Amino acid sequence: MEDQRMKSLLQRLNAAVTENNAHDEKETVDDHSAFAALYVAEHLEYECPEDVVAGCICLNLLNTYVKQDDAKIGYFFKHYIEHINAWLAQDPAPEIRFSVYKDNGQDLEILELYGIHQFSFHSVNVTQELRDASVERGYADLVWNGIRNQKAAMTLYRFLPEVIELSEDKELMQRAEEYAKIREQRVVREGYMPFLGHETYYRIVGAAYDKPALVLLHGGPGSTHNYFEVLDRLADTGRPIVMYDQLGCGESYVEGHPELWTAETWLEELKTLREYLGLKKIHLLGQSWGGMLAIKYLIDEQPEGICSAILSSTLSSSALWAAEQHRLISFLPEEDQEAIRQAEETGNYSDRAYLAANARYMDLHAMHLSKKLPKCVRRQKRAGTESYLTAWGPNEYSPTGTLKDFDYTDRLGEINVPALVISGTNDLCTPLVAKTLYDGIRQAEWELFPGCRHMVFVEETDRYCRLLSAWMERYDG
Repeated sequence: MEDQRMKSLLQRLNAAVTENNAHDEKETVDDHSAFAALYVAEHLEYECPEDVVAGCICLNLLNTYVKQDDAKIGYFFKHYIEHINAWLAQDPAPEIRFSVYKDNGQDLEILELYGIHQFSFHSVNVTQELRDASVERGYADLVWNGIRNQKAAMTLYRFLPEVIELSEDKELMQRAEEYAKIREQRVVREGYMPFLGHETYYRIVGAAYDKPALVLLHGGPGSTHNYFEVLDRLADTGRPIVMYDQLGCGESYVEGHPELWTAETWLEELKTLREYLGLKKIHLLGQSWGGMLAIKYLIDEQPEGICSAILSSTLSSSALWAAEQHRLISFLPEEDQEAIRQAEETGNYSDRAYLAANARYMDLHAMHLSKKLPKCVRRQKRAGTESYLTAWGPNEYSPTGTLKDFDYTDRLGEINVPALVISGTNDLCTPLVAKTLYDGIRQAEWELFPGCRHMVFVEETDRYCRLLSAWMERYDG
């Protein structure tokens, strides 16, 4: 009887997977995911009606459809909702263990759409983002398992090793064991470096590895390292990830010293940090202003030990940047263009119409702020307002500060390491700005992310991390 039930469920599952894959080639369900979902639903010491099991398994297919047509959700799930509601009405209420396929909080939204609030959560692709989303919604005591890929296999190995053993996939078991060891070493070490009578905060993810470290230079000036925490996962590939708050912001906050806010200060800070942490061999990633700092460092200092540079949504010329921003502004509604024009002419950047226009501009080309962003991006930070205003200016298109004459375009050929240029099609770093870098650096490659704005690594974290991992493996030396 048990074998027959298992066979019936497998047939249902296979039919649902086939239907899903036929509708959307990009969202497919592999056999390991399917088997893990079935096993978890069937063998974790609780009674579960057959229809509920099938419904839970099918939930991992829903995200394909919820983005396109809400009615399609019903094809996979509404058939089972009566069984689930009846089951939930029991006293005491049972738990439901869902196996879901996607790695964001939308799965929880789907459950809430159907009024399901009491469940534990089995994911075939666990991420910190999903954990954060669940905790925010009040689901603090969740159960996590997975078997979709190397990361998911690691998670499952740690929490439910018998599922991997049952899969009889020896290669998957070996990868899971190896990955579990790596993940356990994803330690975070924090500290402060004395600098110019102040302190520079740094954060290192990962233990001591043989691979060169990745050093991250944040934007702004004054933006903090926070958003770079989405790249913590790169430590799982076996290399330390080093980020820090540049002097003037975040945990390195300083104000009342406008004389500090020059490129030379932050260049000296970078040099000092490398020496302080013993970072002899590194990959160097700079985003936005951080990329400007990386360019200056690579050209003016010709440092040793740089395996490669990653120039993410950055620029070689403040003048070109300003010109491109004004070109983008020309596509805004006329009233927004006029508000920005008035602010630039009068120097009054506190006018309500200007602030609204600038916010819409940044929403289009920098980042759309929403609750769906990773927690590290939304986390409250101590921005370096003084350092930004002094070094750059009142906004992205009016460089009036100490960086207003920054221009290394004619010297890009002096960069003597492989360089990966990254930008988005909707980026403040327009294709012209990015192509200027690509054309000027002899060993350059350029990756353009369709639809992305200024925080490419936040909007397309998975693809960004895959790109970086492959790139650094090529040039670890």
